[in-house]
This record gives sequence, C-alpha cells and structure tokens, in this order.
Amino acid sequence: MQLQRIQSNAPIAEKRRFDELIASVFGFTFEPWYSRGWWTPDYTVYTLAEDDRLLASTAAYRMEMLIDGQRQTWLQIGAVATRPECRGQGLSRRLMQTILEDYPNTPMFLCANASVLDFYPRFGFQRIHDRVPTLRCSPQGSAAPLQPLGPDDPHVREMLSRRACFSSTLDCLNAASVQAFHLLTEYPQCIYAVPGADALVVAEQDGATLRLLDVCAAEPLSFAQLLPCLHFPGIDTIQFGFNPDWLGIECEWVASQDEDGLFARGKFQLEPNFILPALLKT
Repeated sequence: MQLQRIQSNAPIAEKRRFDELIASVFGFTFEPWYSRGWWTPDYTVYTLAEDDRLLASTAAYRMEMLIDGQRQTWLQIGAVATRPECRGQGLSRRLMQTILEDYPNTPMFLCANASVLDFYPRFGFQRIHDRVPTLRCSPQGSAAPLQPLGPDDPHVREMLSRRACFSSTLDCLNAASVQAFHLLTEYPQCIYAVPGADALVVAEQDGATLRLLDVCAAEPLSFAQLLPCLHFPGIDTIQFGFNPDWLGIECEWVASQDEDGLFARGKFQLEPNFILPALLKT
C-alpha cells in the first residue's frame, strides 16, 4: 500500500482519483472547485493507494488564523474518507499519524461527524463547543435589495480575494479557496452583491430566520448599512454563520444544534462566545 501526497500542482489524473474516492464515500465531488483553479498550495491530500486505486484520504489545509486578535498558523483536517470495504484496517489512523509527523508543532482543528467523535481524542484532539450568534430584528427593506450573483461571477472571485474585514475573535486570512468550495457546491443560489458597497453576502432564509452565512467586504461595512438591504419577507431573527464583531453589533449567543463535533489540538481558548465560520469548514 502506497502513501501519496496530492497537491495543487498534481496531474489532473491524480486529482480525479481523489475525487472518485470522495464521491464514492460522501456523494459529492471536488471537480467544480479544482477545475476553476481554487486548489491552492495550502491544501494537501494524504492518500493510501493500492493497485492505482485510492483506498483512503485525509487532507490538511494550512490556514492563517486570527484568534483573539493574534495571527497564528493552524491546520484544518478534512476529507477524511475510507472506502467501506477497507474500514477497520487502521488506514485513517496511519494517515493522521503521518500528518502529525509532518507538522509536529502545528496546532490543528477539525469538524467530525457524529459517527466518529471518539476517534480524534486518540491523537490529542479535544472537543470544544462553539455557539451561534443570534440577533432578533426585522429588516425594513428601505434600501435597494441585494442583487443575486452566481458562484462563477467574476465579482465573487474578486471579492473573496480582496476581503479586508475580519473578526478579531476568530477568522481566517487565507480562506478564499475553501469559501469558494462552499459557494460552488452548497450555496450557489445564496450569493448576493450589496448595492452601493464593495461587498457580498451569503444568506439563506429558513422560515422567519435568516441565516447570514458570510459577509465579505473589501472595506469597513457596518450592520446599519447592511440591514436595510436584507429584503427577505417575514424575518424576525438573524443567525450569523461567522463572528460578527467587526459589524459593530451585540448578539445573543445560543447553543449550536449541529450534531458534528469541533475538535482542536493546541490552544484554542475562545469559549464560550465564538463560532467557527460556516464557510471555513473543510
């Protein structure tokens, strides 16, 4: 069994083998992401192969984080996949140990699904709990409404690359690549330009709740500027998918209903009031 590292400059055939593994395990594909040039040198996929067929993978994304106002380099672990017929053979354990050997002094975090919450503590990861910032309000819609954009709109790529407003609580300075993945695969119908501002938002309505997943701005933007543009009918609650401190508002922080687990290996001292941004997860 061969250990391989697939990076952004790998031949397309190697990326497609990884994509086939991910599709067989999770039912989605990375092809829309890497075919548009979003795979950067920060993202490395560790794989185990046999007879030119990938059996398991684990990826490491190098992230330049802002944590409590301090810039730190972290790894986010993701794309942990093993073919069903190969499970129970320690393949994920071998890949995780390899990453820990490659980055012995680098702190890491990951989001684990509910079925494997007991796996990561074996490698020094500790469960932490984030919360959801929530604001009770009813947008009046007095300004021009948000303008829908598609994920391939040049303005979207430009804004992700030019992002300049970050949370001092918890944010990532080089998140454009992973944010683009979410916009392409999960939220292609939820992207909007903010009229009169160099900014875009990612938002979806669920009944009377607006999930404001992200606000990407090239220069300072206040919530007072944004709120009149939120023309979503019947909204009385806004849930933020990011830490909204830079928007200049005070929120209620409520317990997350997400069944997945957030784990960290290293000093991650932000509890209780923070959220891991929704478009940051790999």
